[in-house]
Amino acid sequence: MSALFDKIGKKTLIHDYHRHCLIPAFNVVFKKDKRPFNLILFDAHTDACNPDTLRDRGFKDLIKNTPDLSTLDIQSVCERNLSKNDDDWVIAGMELGIISNVLIVMGTQRPGQCSPSRYKDQTGKMHSLQYMSLAKPNEAFDFNNWDQVSRGVGDQEISNNLWLNFDMDCFTYNNDCNQVIDSYNFERVFIRDGLIIQIAKKSRLVTIAKTLTHCPRINNLTNNLIQKLNLS
Repeated sequence: MSALFDKIGKKTLIHDYHRHCLIPAFNVVFKKDKRPFNLILFDAHTDACNPDTLRDRGFKDLIKNTPDLSTLDIQSVCERNLSKNDDDWVIAGMELGIISNVLIVMGTQRPGQCSPSRYKDQTGKMHSLQYMSLAKPNEAFDFNNWDQVSRGVGDQEISNNLWLNFDMDCFTYNNDCNQVIDSYNFERVFIRDGLIIQIAKKSRLVTIAKTLTHCPRINNLTNNLIQKLNLS
């Protein structure tokens, strides 16, 4: 697993493919107290489509035996069973007992994204999915909307056993390397009220998917995020 991640501090991991975040999350849940996470996700997308593999008998059997799985088993699920588009790992995490409920803060609203408000897994457990957007449909993020989103996040019941998860494309428009929020505005908007810092402190795990690994602006913003959240 170490080749897939860069570890920063005690609880922060940086990686490339978003679905791989299930690997360290599995380790925290099933090697400790078996309490699934409440996930707070910052992403340009919902990543909440149903995995096609849910119809596969082998995957269903795998889900039934989640507590007995190894880290390598979860890595195999990420690489063989989940979409290369990284758009179905949230639901897979619920099926695997890693994720309880999720609050997704989106950089943009894109029509056609998978956005169920409830999901019933194959054990019968019901999961809640909530969404907040930093922008109007098909528009770039609106800095002025963060105050409303921030209050909404603070009001949610998702307040314990937290996993803070970033896909850095949340701070771009249309995954465009040339349209990345600059560090000044990132600090002015997202760090100013201290909410993300508080969430980071309370979280048992923080994962950061860089996604646009070729993009120097994303790399710089990732480093700035780590510094401002005191994650190192």
